[in-house]
Amino acid sequence: MNVFGQMSIRRKQTLVMLLTSGLALLLACAGFLAYDVFTFQEDMRQRISTLAEVLGINSAGALDFNDPKLAAEVLSALRAEPHITAACIYTEKGAVFARYPQQGRGAGFTPPPPEPAGDRFEAGRFVLFHPISQGNEKLGDLFIQSDLKALGDRLRQYAFIAGGVLLTAMLVAFLLSAWFQRFISAPVLHLVRATRAVAQRKDYTVRVPKESADELGQLIDDFNEMLAQIQERDTALQQAQTQLEERVAERTRELSSEIAERKRVEGQLLQAQKMEAIGQLAGGVAHDFNNILAATILQLELVQDDPELNARLRAELKDVEKGAHKAADLTRQLLLFSRQQVMQVKPLDLNEVLTDLLKMLRRLLGEHIEVALQGEPGPLWLDADASMMQQLVMNLCVNARDAMPKGGRVTLDARRVEIPAHTTLAYAEARPGTFVRLSVADTGCGIAPQTLPHIFEPFFTTKEVGRGTGMGLATVYGIVKQHLGWIEVESQLGVGTAFHIHLPARLAAPNVQPAAALPPVPLGQETILVVEDDLPVQKLVVASLKRLGYRVLAAENGAAALRCWEQHSHEIALLLTDMVMPQGMTGLELAERLRQLKPALKIILSTGYSHDMSRLSSLKERGMTLLTKPYEVRTLATTVRACLDSA
Repeated sequence: MNVFGQMSIRRKQTLVMLLTSGLALLLACAGFLAYDVFTFQEDMRQRISTLAEVLGINSAGALDFNDPKLAAEVLSALRAEPHITAACIYTEKGAVFARYPQQGRGAGFTPPPPEPAGDRFEAGRFVLFHPISQGNEKLGDLFIQSDLKALGDRLRQYAFIAGGVLLTAMLVAFLLSAWFQRFISAPVLHLVRATRAVAQRKDYTVRVPKESADELGQLIDDFNEMLAQIQERDTALQQAQTQLEERVAERTRELSSEIAERKRVEGQLLQAQKMEAIGQLAGGVAHDFNNILAATILQLELVQDDPELNARLRAELKDVEKGAHKAADLTRQLLLFSRQQVMQVKPLDLNEVLTDLLKMLRRLLGEHIEVALQGEPGPLWLDADASMMQQLVMNLCVNARDAMPKGGRVTLDARRVEIPAHTTLAYAEARPGTFVRLSVADTGCGIAPQTLPHIFEPFFTTKEVGRGTGMGLATVYGIVKQHLGWIEVESQLGVGTAFHIHLPARLAAPNVQPAAALPPVPLGQETILVVEDDLPVQKLVVASLKRLGYRVLAAENGAAALRCWEQHSHEIALLLTDMVMPQGMTGLELAERLRQLKPALKIILSTGYSHDMSRLSSLKERGMTLLTKPYEVRTLATTVRACLDSA
C-alpha cells in the first residue's frame, strides 16, 4: 500500500484501469468456461443415455436367447464412438455376458460389478449403468465408460483464446488510460507544478495550460487569473518599494535616525499589503475547492444512508469521507490566512485552553522536547474561537519542535498586559489597550534575518520537500489578524525564537452555561427554493432536503429563480441561495428583491468565503441566515429548521 501511495496520479490511474479490465475479463472467461463445462457434461450425458437405450433394445434378444456372440456384435457398433473406452453387458444375475472391446487396446479392462441404473462423472471419465428389459421383465444391465478427452481439448482452446483476448483488452485499457490522462492527470500535474513554482520560487509569471472546458478547466482559468492579479500587485508593490527607498535615500542625510525608523515601519506595511494580496489568492482557491468538497461530503452522506450498502463498502466510504474532511480542514487553513473564515466567537479562558492542550502537546512533540507552562495564574478571558486558538498553539509548538531536532525546551507564557497610549510602539499593527499576551519560545536553531520577513507567507518553508506545506505560520497569522491582534517575533541564530501573540482581552468574566445534548436531525414539509450555480452541489442539496421531508424547487441563477418565483411564490417558504452567481445577480441581491415581494420569506445565504465580512455580519439584523461551505447534512437540516422556525 505504501508503494501505491507513492505512485504518481498518472501511474495509479493506468494501474487501476489495467487491473479492472483484466479482472473483469477473467471473471467473464471463468463464467463462460463454467457454463461450457456444464453444457458439455449435459450433452455427453444425453448422448450416451440415448446410445445406451439403443444398445439395450438391440441386446435384449441376445440375452433372451443366451447368444453372447450376438451381444458382442451389438457392442461392436461402439467403434463409431471413439470416446467410448469400454462397455459391458451383464446377465440378470450380474455375470459378464459380453464386453467391448474384445481385443486390442482396452480389451483387458476389468468390468466393474453391476450397479443400479444411473451415471456419474469420475476422474477423467464418464460412467453409465442402464437396465436391459423386455416388456416388464429385466434381462440384464448395460455398462458404458467414456473418456473426457474432448472436454480437455476444448478447455485448452478456450485458454488460448482467452489469453489473446486478455492481452488485447489490456492493450486497449492502456491506450484508453493514456488518452484519459490528458484530460484529468495532466491538468492536475500542471497545476501542482505551477503551485510549487509559486510556493518555492515566488514566480508569479507561470501559467497552467488549459486542456478542457470542464470543472478542471474552469479551476485552471481561475488559478491563472489569480496569478495574473498577484503578479500585477507584486509588480506594483515592488515599484512602490523602489520609490520609497529612493525617497528615504534622499532624506537620509538630513534625518538619518528618523528615516531608519520610518523605513522599518514602511517595510512592515508593504509586507502586510503583500500578505493581503496573497490572501486573496488563497481565499479564491479555497472558495472553488469548498464547492467541490460540499458536493463530495453531501454525496458521501447520502450514499452511506442507503440501507442496502454492505459493511465493507460503508467502511471504505467512511475513509473517503475522512479524506474529504481533511481536505476541508486544509481549505479552512487557507481561509484563516486570508481572514475569510467565519469565526464562532465566544468567551474563552486562554489558561484553560493551554492546560487542556498540555498533555497532548507533550505527546505530540516527543520525549526529547520539554514543555513548560508559566505565566499569570487564574483565568485570562478573551473573545475568541476555541478551535482556532487550539490550532494557533499547536502550529507554533510543532514549528518549534522542527527547529529542535536534537531536543530542547518549549515555554508557553500567558499573561494580561496593559499598553499605555504614550508608549512608543515597535510594530505597525500594535495599539494601546488591554491585551492577553501569549508567548511561545523555543531553544532551537533560530531564524535567519533574511528569512524572517517571509515566515508568514503561505507555502513558504525552509524545510525539505515533503516535510512541510508552509501553511503553519500562515494559518497563525490569519487567526491572529481575524481576532484583531498582532504578532511580534524575536529570533537569534543558535539561541532560539519567541512568538508574542497579542489579543484583545475581555474585561469581565462570562456566565458559563452547561452544554446541551445533541438534538435529533430536524425534519420539515415546507417548500424551499434552492438557487445554486454549481450543479453537483445543487443536486446534492436538493436530494438532502427532499430526504428531510421538504418540497424543493431548484434554479441555477437569479434569472431562473425569478421565473420559478412567478409560478410558485405562494408556496415558497424559504430561499436557500449561493452568494456568488453568474449573470450579474448575486444571492444577496436576489434575496433582497424577493424579500420586497414577500416580506415574510425566510432567507439563507450560503458561501465558501466572503470579501466583505462586515457586510455578512449584518445579515442577522436583516432577518437572514449565513450557512458556510462545506457543510454536512445535519448542519443543513438544523440551519433550515431554525430559519423556518424563527420569528
